[in-house]
Amino acid sequence: MFRVVSAHSRDLPSLFLAGVCDYILTGLDYAIERGISTQPITRLPVCQGRVAALVSSIGTVPRKPTIVSQYPNIASRWASDRGLDATVHTVSGAAELYPRLGLADIAVDVVATGATCRDNKLLEMDVILHTSCALFGPTADANSASIPDWLSDLLEDQVHKLQSNILRDSSVR
Repeated sequence: MFRVVSAHSRDLPSLFLAGVCDYILTGLDYAIERGISTQPITRLPVCQGRVAALVSSIGTVPRKPTIVSQYPNIASRWASDRGLDATVHTVSGAAELYPRLGLADIAVDVVATGATCRDNKLLEMDVILHTSCALFGPTADANSASIPDWLSDLLEDQVHKLQSNILRDSSVR
């Protein structure tokens, strides 16, 4: 027996880590941000994008930049890996506005089509990771590397719904 929990994609990794869910379908970016260290069972070909460091102009980044992001852990690791002594501020949305308005040096955010970056005159300084919808669950041993049938059917249904929503949303614009 299983139960299905409906929650915001960014909240599912915390529920998974707390043992509330055996399987979650969420963005790889959210899983990495929350500290899920296992590899996904599978990555799905929907909700694809990249988490990128965005700047208002390519040039010299200050040694102590101000970074805004909904991914403070990813942003902090990225800055540290580049030897930057960054101050990272968590924002829940509109991170791309901060560099444009001079309130931050860098925004770390998801880029899908690049339209928001173009609208805000931002440039991708660095691609930090590629993301998409991903399935996480119990780590499989060598004898049980397959997805249970009930979950496979559920995934197929969810992928179809996600693809339909994406097509519908893109035709509205």
